[in-house]
Amino acid sequence: MEQFHLDNTSGIGSDEEPVDLASRMRAARVQAFLSPESAHQPENDLDALLLRTAQIHVQAVTEKTRAAYARRWAKFEAWCGENGFTALPATAEVLMLYLASAVGENGASLNTLRGWAAAVRRIHEEAGLSSPTSDPAMRLFLRGLSKQVTPRERPKQISALRINGLREVVRTIDARSRDVREVRDRAVLGVLEAGGIVNRMRALDWSEVHFAAEEVLVTLLPVERTSVTPVVVRVVGRPQDRAACPVAALAAWRELSPTVDDSGPVFTTVVGEQATDKRLGLREIHRIRATRLDALAADGHKASYADAMRLMAQGRTIDLRDKALLLVGFAGAHRRGEIADLSWNDITPRDGEGLVIHLNRSKTDQMGRGARVGIPYGRNPLTCPVTALAEWSNRVEQQLGRIDPEWPVFPGVTRAGRIGTKPLSPEALTVMIRRRARAAGLQGHWGGRSLRAGFISSAADLEIPLEKIAAQSRHVTLESLAKYIRRADPFRGSAAGKVGL
Repeated sequence: MEQFHLDNTSGIGSDEEPVDLASRMRAARVQAFLSPESAHQPENDLDALLLRTAQIHVQAVTEKTRAAYARRWAKFEAWCGENGFTALPATAEVLMLYLASAVGENGASLNTLRGWAAAVRRIHEEAGLSSPTSDPAMRLFLRGLSKQVTPRERPKQISALRINGLREVVRTIDARSRDVREVRDRAVLGVLEAGGIVNRMRALDWSEVHFAAEEVLVTLLPVERTSVTPVVVRVVGRPQDRAACPVAALAAWRELSPTVDDSGPVFTTVVGEQATDKRLGLREIHRIRATRLDALAADGHKASYADAMRLMAQGRTIDLRDKALLLVGFAGAHRRGEIADLSWNDITPRDGEGLVIHLNRSKTDQMGRGARVGIPYGRNPLTCPVTALAEWSNRVEQQLGRIDPEWPVFPGVTRAGRIGTKPLSPEALTVMIRRRARAAGLQGHWGGRSLRAGFISSAADLEIPLEKIAAQSRHVTLESLAKYIRRADPFRGSAAGKVGL
C-alpha cells in the first residue's frame, strides 16, 4: 500500500525544490478528509501551508458527509487488513469481493452497499488515484447487485405539518401556559418571598391558609422539636403587578389543588398534567427555590422572587421558544440545520412587512453565498411568526438581561426554564416537533422535515405556483421541490378534472 506522509519536505523559499509536492498535497487532503484531528504538527512553513490548503479543500463537503465517508472507509480498510488486501489503492476485484461479502439473507441493503462503494471512490479521488468504481467490470457488478439484493421496505415518509395542524400545535402550546407545575411553583415562591420557612411549609395544610383582601395569612405550625411556637406569615399582594403578585399565585394554585375541600396539604406533587394529594417533601421545596431562581436569570445570578413569578406567569420559557421555532421554521420553509444555525444577527426587522432572515449556508449552498428569506406578518395572531419571535426575544432579554447578536436564536432550554448558550441540535429539534405534534393529538410520522414539507404542501394545496414556492423554500429544481409535496386529497388540483372529460 502506498504510504502518505508529510515529512522530508523543504521550507518555502528554500533553494531546494519540494519533493513530490503533488503526492504530499494528496496525502494532506486524505488526512484532512478522514481524520483532521490527528494531523501532525507542521515542521516548517510548507507543511503548514499544505495542511491549511487541505483543510480548505475538504470544506467543499459537509462535515456530516465527511464523517459518513470516514466511517465507511474505516470499515473497508479493516476488512482489507483482515483479508490481506491493499485498501489504497484498491483494485476493482477487491472492492467486488468486499461488497459481495456483505450480500446475503441478513446482509446490507442496496443503498448501504452503494454508500460503501461511494466512500471508496471518494478517498481514491482525494488521494489522486484511479477509483476501482471506474472499472467497466465494476460498473457491471454494481448493476448486478441491484438485481441480486432484495430492496428493503422503504422508510416511512415524513408527514407534512400543514397549516391546520400547525394551528392545533400552537393552540396546544398556548393552552399549556397554565401549566400545573408552573402554577404550584409560583405559589411556593410567593410564600418563600414572604418569609416562609421551608421545613414548616412542607407540613402546611389549607386550613392554615386564610385569604383576605389583597393578603393571605399563612400559619406555619412547628415541626421542630426545639420549637412549639407557630409562625404567622403575612403574604402581601401586588395589585399593580398581578403577574408578580404572591396572593394571586396562591389563589391560582388553590383553584387547581385537589386537597382544598378536605383541608389537606397545600403543596403537593404533580404527575403529568395533574396535581396529586401527595405532600411535597422538604427536598422538593428546596429544589423549586434553587432551580427557579437560578434558571430564570443570567449565569452566575439569581432572579428575585418577584421577577421569577412574573416570568413564570407569562408562560413557560420552553413554550415560547418552541412556538417561535415552529412558526418561523414553517414560514421560512427552513431545513432543520438552517434553524439550528440561526443567530440573532441573522435576523433583520423590516417595518410594516416582517423579518428578513439571512442564511449564511445551507444544504444546497455549501459555498456560503447566502440567501435572504422574508418572514411576513401573519394574518392570524395565533400563528404570526413575527409576533412569536418578538415574544421569544423579549423573554430572552428579560431572563438574561441582554441579547448577544452571536447567540443562537433557538438554544436549548431546561425544564426549569434556563436558557442555554448552545443551539438546539437538529436531532433535538426533530424530537421537539414530534413531541409537540403528538401532544396536539396529530397522527403521523413527524420529524425534522415536517415544517418544510408542511409549508410546501400547504402552498401547493392553495395552488400557489411552484416557482413561487421554490423561491421561498430555496429549491434549485422543481423536481426536488415536488418530493416535499404531500397530497392530502388526490382530487384536489387534479389535472384529470380540468381537461374536459
